[in-house]
Amino acid sequence: MRRNLIRWIWGMAVLAAMSFSCTKPVVIVPPEAEDEQRIWEVEVRQLDSSCDGQKIFGQLHFPKGRKGKVPLLICSHGLSGTYKECLAYADSAATHGYAAYVFDFRGGGSKASKSEGDVLNMSIFTEADDLEAVWATLKRESFYDASRVFLCGGSQGGLVSALVGARHPSEVRGMVLLFPAFNIPDYARLLYKDYDSVPEKVNLFGFTFGKKYADGLLEYDPYKDMRSYRNPVLILHGTADLLVPVSYSEKAASTYPDATLEKMKGQPHGFDREGVAYAAGRALEFLRGVK
Repeated sequence: MRRNLIRWIWGMAVLAAMSFSCTKPVVIVPPEAEDEQRIWEVEVRQLDSSCDGQKIFGQLHFPKGRKGKVPLLICSHGLSGTYKECLAYADSAATHGYAAYVFDFRGGGSKASKSEGDVLNMSIFTEADDLEAVWATLKRESFYDASRVFLCGGSQGGLVSALVGARHPSEVRGMVLLFPAFNIPDYARLLYKDYDSVPEKVNLFGFTFGKKYADGLLEYDPYKDMRSYRNPVLILHGTADLLVPVSYSEKAASTYPDATLEKMKGQPHGFDREGVAYAAGRALEFLRGVK
């Protein structure tokens, strides 16, 4: 009964639009799919990937019982983090009808990581390769709608998501970037004038990485990449972020052709519990608004 009512309302809207089309253009937004209005139980299963022969641990969060092709959200954690940083965003999406995938980057720097790899061999570019690898694994699954793939990333994971989004501007339908660390290349350039001056072990933001971390980083300009990505972007950034100044997200919002920046008053880097809950809700609202 409810589905027939939605279809009847949609039909009446189309007829109304046609009757006025000669005088004034009308933009009609189709109703949200009924399945995406439901609250679903979340089913979690392990789904690993690999890159360069090394395991990438991952979890798929899926709306249990949902049939047909569903939208997909791939979440990337920050520097020295794990997939657990992304669970709030994944579960929020999955309870509302989306498939959501979380994973650990190889050599991500956390002792709690379930993926293989050495932190001394990690960089934003190896993490981009990891994100590409998990996406390739998901492409072999039959459950998701390839026209509705979204990326979500926090801090360095936000930078990596932006990098991969720029590589696939027509395939990535939209992005949610949480306190994205667009300042990493600038910070590296402040420390080192060229790659030859980089030591075998690099210290950035209080963490120790290998020289490989700087390979290609000193020349990289994330803002140049942004111009090629024309799909919608939501950026959420705390005004009390001491690691990544909000000015970097302000510049990103003015560089992307279609971006919205929301400054979250008083929120630190990573957000506190209330900030995470709010951001997960805003991310879901963004996903639902992208048609």
